[in-house]
Amino acid sequence: MKPVWPLLAFLLAGLVPPDARADLPPDGALQGIDGPAKYAFEDAQRDAKSGDSEAQVHLGTLYEHGVGVEPDLEQAAFWYLQAAEQGNALGQVYYGEMLATGLGMDRDLAQAIEWVQRAAAQGEPRAQFDLGTAYEFGDGVEPDPVKAFDWYRQAATSGYAPAQASLGWFYESGTAVPEDHETAALWYRRSAGQDFSRGQLRYAGMLYYGDGVEQDIPAAFRMFQAAAEQGDSLAQANLGIMYRDGEGVAQDYAQMRYWFEQSVEQGEAYGQVQLGVAYLNGEGVTKDPARAAELFLLAADQGDELGLLYLGLMLERGQGVEPDLARAMEYFVQSADMGVPEAMAEIGHMYENGYGVERNYAQAFAWYSRAAEAGQVWAMYALGNLYQSGLGVEQSDLLAVDWYRSAAELGDPDAMNSLGLMYRDGLGVARNDMLAARWFLKAADLGNVEAQLNMGWMYQTGRGVAQSDKMAMQYYEKAAGQGNETAQGNLTYLQQVNGLAQE
Repeated sequence: MKPVWPLLAFLLAGLVPPDARADLPPDGALQGIDGPAKYAFEDAQRDAKSGDSEAQVHLGTLYEHGVGVEPDLEQAAFWYLQAAEQGNALGQVYYGEMLATGLGMDRDLAQAIEWVQRAAAQGEPRAQFDLGTAYEFGDGVEPDPVKAFDWYRQAATSGYAPAQASLGWFYESGTAVPEDHETAALWYRRSAGQDFSRGQLRYAGMLYYGDGVEQDIPAAFRMFQAAAEQGDSLAQANLGIMYRDGEGVAQDYAQMRYWFEQSVEQGEAYGQVQLGVAYLNGEGVTKDPARAAELFLLAADQGDELGLLYLGLMLERGQGVEPDLARAMEYFVQSADMGVPEAMAEIGHMYENGYGVERNYAQAFAWYSRAAEAGQVWAMYALGNLYQSGLGVEQSDLLAVDWYRSAAELGDPDAMNSLGLMYRDGLGVARNDMLAARWFLKAADLGNVEAQLNMGWMYQTGRGVAQSDKMAMQYYEKAAGQGNETAQGNLTYLQQVNGLAQE
């Protein structure tokens, strides 16, 4: 049986490299010289013209943000430069940032780096952070994670919240330093303690999974909420998940929908996928596959790996869209190339069955192998099938048992049933009716119809369990209730020939 893929529960911030400049405090420039109320515009203009570098920086921020005057980026850049040339560190970093983004002037990364370096040399944390992002992402310099780490560390040690969040990510991911989740959580917590939304988001993830800290779901909820209320789109999506699943808070579908929609309004791909799944399943909203497909398309168009996967599934099954197996395959390949094991398994399924491509068992085996090695459980079961049948690979009951067992131990009911059959028939293992019955029972209790039929047969024949027509009929009845005609026939036979009264 081919599964409907469950949505990955969480994409934590650690899986999404931070857009460092977008993470800067929104009013950081205005707050840089004792807050925006230090001068009225006229006073700032007067003092700036008299050569006061702090007033020049402040006047630049007023022009940049349109406070007390119409926004004018050219004037903002002019006054930042006046302050920068006097050696004012904030003027240097703000002017450098405008050069880097091309605001109010032509973009010039080389000049931007020079000005930011001057500010960083004076110990300005924001400049140190900017240099860290430049070296991390290769903006105007050759990428150098070691230098990025060093600049982040200097800024973080000075208490700069965005740098603390980035430093935490370096420790979490093992970039330039040995992986250390406890230290990562420490830096995230410090950043979150300053109400920096990305730090809150990342620390929430650590709290949710108990990664580097003791697990605390209610605290994770509060952190996601704090970041979401500041407008962090990824936190909004995760907060919606917690309301949906009732984790750390009472289940509330209205709140789920609200936060998913907030995330979607900001164009967050993860929010688009989450809301799409809600519409696909009719969870908390009216079921609407067409709307789900629209949302998955929005995410896929951003190159989101889950959006690509789900859009492929919709096209494969014709849910909310016209079926198009060739396009489905294209989306699965894109998702698989981004490392999504479920997409790899889907490609294997397409090749195995000739959906949208020419049937090719060798390719099916190759893709299932990639997915299984990445931990995808259903692909492990599919590999077992290929080994048992000898399709696309040399036949081996022994290896089939290995893969069935791997998937069964991870909870796949189809694999449990298949492993039970191998024990019952002595294929790849010594025949063992008790182990066969044990695996059939586990799968049957999970609703696997074939296992229910097999468990009925084990009770009817007394193989691996004490013979019991009553128990046999119970399992046949379960399988028959799912439409299994063989089970219905066996049930009818036992009722007619033996009857419960003879038990």
